[in-house]
Amino acid sequence: KHSLLSAVFYLIPVIVVFPFADTWLNERKMTDILFTRVKPKTYFLSKYILCFVSGFLVLTLPLLISFIAEILALDFHDNQITILPYLAGENNIQSLNQMFSFFSFYQHSPYLYMLMYFVLIGIYGGLCAMTSFSISLVCKQKVIPYIAMFLIMLLPMFISVYIPVPYANWYPQMLISTYAPDAELTPLVYIAWLVVAFIANTVMFKLYQRRDILE
Repeated sequence: KHSLLSAVFYLIPVIVVFPFADTWLNERKMTDILFTRVKPKTYFLSKYILCFVSGFLVLTLPLLISFIAEILALDFHDNQITILPYLAGENNIQSLNQMFSFFSFYQHSPYLYMLMYFVLIGIYGGLCAMTSFSISLVCKQKVIPYIAMFLIMLLPMFISVYIPVPYANWYPQMLISTYAPDAELTPLVYIAWLVVAFIANTVMFKLYQRRDILE
């Protein structure tokens, strides 16, 4: 069961790209018609928004529905520490803080803690979907936008082997996992990855614009 969940977790970049990954490849031959009805800037902005929202909802909605079902089915009024207590002798708080990201926030408000991670996972899915669309702007092979994000997300994991801790644990999949031993994550790490995603998408869009002019 754990292996299956881990596999699904790492397949997120593949799952979220299906709705809009190749829309541009399907519509690029109709740009003469499309851009007479809507400005290119408006068209691409709407595409990026749709990609982000679809990637966000594909992941967040099932998690939220499952969470609400558990709240209704189980007794969540007991605020004792219950996250994998066997990993830390006698629920040692210091050990749990090293194993789980922002564990002090969980102690303060477990509900908000879970919702925060649902949002983080949704943002991750939205960014993957957006980046996949950007990749479709600079490539002409349909299969590439579907697999590129999966391969790109694996790259930091392989590189992390050669990087010292805690920096080795700052790859994207670790940022959306509650279990992040010795990662020492802070909000600045999340902001840095958002900046990287923004720069990557901007560069690919600029490359598309430059190539489109040349063609």
